[in-house]
Amino acid sequence: MYNYLLASLRLTIGLGLLGSVVWQVTDRIANGIFRPFEYFAYFSIVTAIFAGLFLITTGFGLLLKIEDTKWVEIARLSFAVALIVVGVVYHALLADVANDVRDGDYAWPVLPNEIIHTLSLIHI
Repeated sequence: MYNYLLASLRLTIGLGLLGSVVWQVTDRIANGIFRPFEYFAYFSIVTAIFAGLFLITTGFGLLLKIEDTKWVEIARLSFAVALIVVGVVYHALLADVANDVRDGDYAWPVLPNEIIHTLSLIHI
């Protein structure tokens, strides 16, 4: 039972991270302000993509009863540290920063930002 709950949590957060990135990209494309080289240069975005893929992979591994190796545990620790850095830097320095002047009055969608910068810290 515990393994299914933990796998569900990993899959949910992993899909949430990837879905948040997709949501932000499609929203910026719809508003005509998507700059891919700039967007994918953000540490938080790259971390969200790779941590999301990692969580989905380890979630399925847990369902299939695949034992975690030492390298998987090292990767989990690395992603946990990266997500902590993302959350701390975002909330300490960037949360209330004004938008880029090139974006005009565009406001980032709130929920994807919260998932990437806050809720992803629930579990790695």
